[in-house]
Amino acid sequence: MNPIRIYSRTRVAAALVCTAFGATLSTSALAQAWPSRPITWLYPFGESAATGWVRTLAQEMSKTLGQPVLVENKPGMGGRIGMNQLMAAKPDGYTLSIVVPSMVAYQPLTSPTFKIEPGKSYTAITQIYNLKLNLYGSNKVPYNDLKGLVAYAKANPGKLNYGSTGTASTGHFAGELLNRAAGIQMVHVPYKGEGDQTAAAISGDLHLYITSAGPKTSVDAGRIQVLATSGETRSKVFPNTPTAKEQGVDFVMTQWMGMVAPPGLPADIVSRLNQAITAAMKEPSPMKASEIAGVEPTPSVSPESFAALIRADMKALEPVVKATGIVTD
Repeated sequence: MNPIRIYSRTRVAAALVCTAFGATLSTSALAQAWPSRPITWLYPFGESAATGWVRTLAQEMSKTLGQPVLVENKPGMGGRIGMNQLMAAKPDGYTLSIVVPSMVAYQPLTSPTFKIEPGKSYTAITQIYNLKLNLYGSNKVPYNDLKGLVAYAKANPGKLNYGSTGTASTGHFAGELLNRAAGIQMVHVPYKGEGDQTAAAISGDLHLYITSAGPKTSVDAGRIQVLATSGETRSKVFPNTPTAKEQGVDFVMTQWMGMVAPPGLPADIVSRLNQAITAAMKEPSPMKASEIAGVEPTPSVSPESFAALIRADMKALEPVVKATGIVTD
């Protein structure tokens, strides 16, 4: 017969204290030793102007952290391939990822299989930039600003359309938010890419699409027009174009980019990453690269504030998803 062992409360308490101390010491040691090898920063899309800026940031971060920060493209499934890799990685500070609203705010609302949120599925580190969106339109319409578009749409319900790069994309949600803000009902038409939307707007098949500064050359050439910008203030790219608010439509929507890490990352490493990227954004090279990419850096955003931004975007779009029935997957 096996002997029955009875442990006193004192011995059990002592064991628990030792276990907790060991876990604390282990976490603290990890944070103190970090980083001791290269860091992988996932970019879950293909190459773009923004990618170059991220690589410039990574180079500056390497100087602060004393280890290479390597940007690795992981495109596919609207960012999910990269995000899934991040969430499966160890919370040791050696795997990071870029995120944008479509990945962490839009898809979790529309996908039955991608229900993620900050704090549980991943660790928010910081917001990196804001990007004002612009409202581009065809020249083959009887108006030349957003105020005119709204008046025409109300007088001709269902006759105007707007484009996007696909269901649950930034352009899709932007169009639906504009519909609600202006009290109109434009019809959504998905396209394969921004170039296809520009071509359709030039021909007159597409009346409106909402994206960043990419189509500026077509605006400058007079092939399409820019009707408004979506920020609280005017865009540096189109300084003479009034915002939607200036034209009487309470529509504000910006594209942003941020950094996240696997869930459970120690607080010390979160803080060091936040400080490293904040310092990097203030250096001359990233500042110049941000101008080329057409983005507005947002240094000094705390992890808590960034997580709150993601949750606020989800809350703002939830009624749109319910009203439209948008579902991905």
